[in-house]
Amino acid sequence: MSSVIDLDPLQAGADGSYIGRWRERLLDRVLRVGLLVGTVPALLSIGRAFQNGEWRHASMAVAVLACVSILIKHDAMGLNARAWMTMLILYSLGLWLLVRVGAVTQLYLLACPIMAVLLLGAPTALAMLAACTATLVGVGWMLDLNLPIAGFEGQAGMKWINQGANFGFVGLLLTLSAAYMLRRLENALVQQRAVADSLRSSEESLRQIAAQVPGMVYRWHFDNQGQPTFVYVSPGAQALLGLSPDDLLADGWRVHRMVTPDDRARLAHALSRAQVDGAALTTEFRVSLADGSEKWIHLSSSEVSRDADGMVHNGIMVDITERKASEALVWQQAHFDALTGLPNRRMLRDRLAQAMAQSRRNQQPMALMLIDLDHFKEVNDTLGHDRGDQLLVEAARRIRECLAHEDIVARMGGDEFTVVLPTLNNEVQADLAAQRIIASLGAAFMLGPERAYVSASIGITLYPDDADSIESLLKHADQALYVAKDAGRNRFRYFTRALQDQAQLRMRLANDLRSALRLQQFKVEYQPIVDLRNGRIHKAEALIRWHHPERGLISPALFIPIAESTGLIGDIGDWVFRTAALQVQQWRKQIDPSFQISVNRSPVQFRSDAEARPAWEVHLAQLGLAGDSIVVEITEGLLLDTGPGVAEQLLALRAAGIPVSLDDFGTGYSSMAYLQKYDIDFLKIDRSFVSGMDQGLTSRTLCKAMILMAHELGMQVIAEGVETEEQRDWLAQAGCDYAQGYLFARPMPATKLGQLLGVPASVDTDAGGAPRLSAPADASLPGSRLASMTYDPDMVSASAATQPARSTN
Repeated sequence: MSSVIDLDPLQAGADGSYIGRWRERLLDRVLRVGLLVGTVPALLSIGRAFQNGEWRHASMAVAVLACVSILIKHDAMGLNARAWMTMLILYSLGLWLLVRVGAVTQLYLLACPIMAVLLLGAPTALAMLAACTATLVGVGWMLDLNLPIAGFEGQAGMKWINQGANFGFVGLLLTLSAAYMLRRLENALVQQRAVADSLRSSEESLRQIAAQVPGMVYRWHFDNQGQPTFVYVSPGAQALLGLSPDDLLADGWRVHRMVTPDDRARLAHALSRAQVDGAALTTEFRVSLADGSEKWIHLSSSEVSRDADGMVHNGIMVDITERKASEALVWQQAHFDALTGLPNRRMLRDRLAQAMAQSRRNQQPMALMLIDLDHFKEVNDTLGHDRGDQLLVEAARRIRECLAHEDIVARMGGDEFTVVLPTLNNEVQADLAAQRIIASLGAAFMLGPERAYVSASIGITLYPDDADSIESLLKHADQALYVAKDAGRNRFRYFTRALQDQAQLRMRLANDLRSALRLQQFKVEYQPIVDLRNGRIHKAEALIRWHHPERGLISPALFIPIAESTGLIGDIGDWVFRTAALQVQQWRKQIDPSFQISVNRSPVQFRSDAEARPAWEVHLAQLGLAGDSIVVEITEGLLLDTGPGVAEQLLALRAAGIPVSLDDFGTGYSSMAYLQKYDIDFLKIDRSFVSGMDQGLTSRTLCKAMILMAHELGMQVIAEGVETEEQRDWLAQAGCDYAQGYLFARPMPATKLGQLLGVPASVDTDAGGAPRLSAPADASLPGSRLASMTYDPDMVSASAATQPARSTN
């Protein structure tokens, strides 16, 4: 039976129906089997005819076989014509055998209705059954064929009527059964075709989707010998690899041969492991294309399946060349200075650690130099940042030329450079290097049509004589640098344990700093942070100011390091935070319920006696403030601290809903891994990149890369040091979220910023500039006033223009 219905049930026959194809194949099988089986009795009949001269049986057999052969050969006649001729042959053969052989051959007549229902349908089969029944009764009665039936002796008519009734009943049962089976078969074929159409439609949809997916979707089969074969390849192979799907289907090793030699071993290992244990496959490699170009490919596949012949992997290959370029750009920016191309602080630390290890192995001293350009600020202020950047680039080149190949040069930031002499044969070698640098930097700098002069002050410290750690080396070199500057600049000094002048100054400031908080010498000013999407001001940064009774306004850059080194930063930082918290509480009532104030938190505050101080999040809760009312600003270096206390505090801020902002991004040495680890909310682009975007494409490219990276990591971006409308407009177009800088406003007291944002001047404040909460808010001020307020670029620009430009180098 299986050989009879072994056909494609999804192909319609000549009549357009699915069962029609089945009938065509069935008729072909029946005719061929009939020809084969009928040949034997035909040969026997011919043999007997030669013996007894009786050729009627032989002639009939030959005639039947001839007709069957014609029907097989002429299969283009159509199903109905061939089926009717087959019925005629069966009927003729049955009639002839009935007449010549007897009633025993009536089974041939019974085959007619059964074949008719299978080939022509039930109505034709019933008509054929009636005709065969009538033929059997008529021939049997007229010829009185021998058919012994008990009880009908001598009653020929009744005997054949009874036989006809039995013949018709059995034929009817067989015909109806065959019709029922045929109908079930036809329904099954229709359902199978529907399923196949659905699968074919789904497959086509998947192919269309795969064709739109960037990259190449594939199915890869590894046989038991490890030979790969592509079972499916999407059309994306052409754009990805320059190969058609047929190319890869024909040669499974084609991709492997395109892999660059440096990556082949890694790819082969990954494929081998995936083949052996069925693990999901994820790897990256480079391929060389026919046009000579090179691409980075990311390959990933699922885990699930092994068959009898081997392992099957479904996966996708995508082009990650642009991503790799972006990562390389970010890595370059994270490790090298964008302006000079020299290593930055992060790279310097790595190379300094290597140099210290080499010094220990070789038992040779090492020298560390800090170089500061004297009078650079004057050049920057008079000739502009463009000329100042040119001078820095030229200075970096000159320093490099004064040193040996193995010596290290880095830019620490601004006009400060670092030199490491990893192999110091004697102290004179460091003297000569410092003299060459001072002489080279003392020569005139041609900055376009202008001629500029600077000098260099250098602080030198030795390892291991002066210090045994990177931090100590840098600190001692910095102390020696200040001694060189105090001595008149344009010279170098070694670190000594004395350094009395520097120590005394720091001691006096440290002593005064201890009482400054108690004597209310600190003030907090606020610099607005502008939303670049709509110009709204609902954020500000809190900045501490120290008004010394004798020395006047002291820069935070001077007293904050002293506060950190003396441990006073904890009390000072907490005071700034509490002041800002009270201020944001007031402004959330009077200006905007979502107002935020950013507060800087020193790395020392994270490391020193953190458990002994009330947590900031607890203080906010006591004031009834939400965590997002304060943004904690940290430096990049803090992220590298692996101590558990730092991580716990950062996570505690996150748990309390207090956002964290990474300040001066791009000048330090953080990495994307740390950004993801601590869930940074805001990334502040350092002012050096913002100021550099006016001079060339590099800074803009770096800013764009940082913005894209931050957004991909779920962070918002704040640009610092925005001083021109062109900078503001470009940052807005690049997708930067916020900006602050002199273009908008300088830092100002809380009352002045409040007035700018619509708070009446009558609000009472304490000596520190913080609002007194006992003063009732003006009920007439709508809390949502700021929602419809934007900054006035003309007013702010005019205000900023009256202030001297600030160097951002």
